[in-house]
Amino acid sequence: MSFKNQLGATMVESAIILAVLLPAVGFGLLLATSAGLKTLANHLLYEGVICLAEGETVFVCKKKLHRQLKKIMPIGECQRVRLTSGPYHLRGDLVWKIGVGIKMHIHHQIPKRLGGR
Repeated sequence: MSFKNQLGATMVESAIILAVLLPAVGFGLLLATSAGLKTLANHLLYEGVICLAEGETVFVCKKKLHRQLKKIMPIGECQRVRLTSGPYHLRGDLVWKIGVGIKMHIHHQIPKRLGGR
């Protein structure tokens, strides 16, 4: 086999490997980014529920939560934030839309007795 044939075969093999490898790496990065964003949003929602447990009003806690979400998660938009105080639990719900058809639904609930009320 001549040098030109080997070089051509190597180029074809490299193109095939890149065609498979680049989407796989891109998908891995997308998965890691979305997992990180969900973890951050989960933590911020927990802080919002704790704010409610400390005796702040729902309006104040929602405002703090929205401010923190905008600062840390500049991608996408917050479609719904709900903080509620029931008879036995404090609950938070968050829906974050990242792209076309990609939504994160996050829920957090703590017993009211831990909230001190």
